[in-house]
Amino acid sequence: MKTALILAAFAFLLLPALRADDTHYSPVNPALLYWQAAAMLPHLSDAQATELREMASGKQPTDPAKLKALGVDSAARLLRRAAASPAPCDWGLLKEDGPEALMPHVSKIRELANLALVEAEASFAQGRVAEGLDWFLTAHRIARHSGAGENLISFLVQSAIETTVLNAAARSCLGWDEATRRGYARNLKALPPLHSSQESYRGELVLTEWMERINQLAEPRRTEKLDEVFKMAGNASKEAAAQNESFAAPMAQETLRKELAAIRELHTRTEAAFGKPWKEGKPELKAIEKDIQQSGFTLVKIIIPASASCYDKAFVVATLRTMLDAALEHGAQLDEARAATYHDAFEGKRLRLQKSTDGAFSLIAAEKHPKGKDIKLKLGR
Repeated sequence: MKTALILAAFAFLLLPALRADDTHYSPVNPALLYWQAAAMLPHLSDAQATELREMASGKQPTDPAKLKALGVDSAARLLRRAAASPAPCDWGLLKEDGPEALMPHVSKIRELANLALVEAEASFAQGRVAEGLDWFLTAHRIARHSGAGENLISFLVQSAIETTVLNAAARSCLGWDEATRRGYARNLKALPPLHSSQESYRGELVLTEWMERINQLAEPRRTEKLDEVFKMAGNASKEAAAQNESFAAPMAQETLRKELAAIRELHTRTEAAFGKPWKEGKPELKAIEKDIQQSGFTLVKIIIPASASCYDKAFVVATLRTMLDAALEHGAQLDEARAATYHDAFEGKRLRLQKSTDGAFSLIAAEKHPKGKDIKLKLGR
């Protein structure tokens, strides 16, 4: 009887564990899991961090033994859980702090993305293709999570990570069979879209909103805070340094209100241009930049962020994705005729296949965008 009671009590204690599979847990904010993964990363020396980054970018071959020696298994497990979480990613940015808002996750998320890519390369090197593909998809999801936050810094980090993943996939995909290539292509299409440049630019209005709040402060706090702001701008901006006399004293409340109203008007125009195709949006952005330079408002030239390069970046990434789609569809059978059926995201011109003297070949856009740079995706290693 006593034994039966003990067994019953033991079973009762185990009941929660036995029902673990039936328990529903709410999806966890990916940002929280990424921070846990970052906390589990061992401290990397500068040399190790550089090596990890170069293995991720293909500048040096991945050595599975070196990856194992780093002891990143716990961080890698949490990283995969973070990337797979269906919950919205919220980094908890204190946007109300304006330019004083901190973004400590930016460097960490790039390091974690490098880890995912090196894990992928190590898997391929050891013949575990399915695992390597899963790590590539993890890195694609990391890119999308890194773009959360509605600001241009997050957008640029997203673009950098996505570009690195696309290049990594291009290095490997010619060695995959047709079923593997097409399966990967389907998984790419099922991913959430990247955060748009328009969405990211929209969030840049937080600086204007921050200054509008300062403008409503009672004196002398308003003057003290504006002194800090203008000194900050003078240190950070060549334009401000050239107009130092304009910052000799804080602006009157009504003057600052007009300055900020002008910024809002230009911001609205720029945001609208960001949502348009390149052939329409690019001329509008050039016209806006001209208006900024000719503006009689002092702060307009300092607060409005440089936007053209960010706008172009979205089309560069989209073109690289089209190139990878072509490689996944045709594999080693990709030739000039097949390449020409795909078009860049800028002006819709046909892609070209470019062969180098060492036998390697790349897909390349017909025109150089931006600033005279070729948009190229190297296929194979």
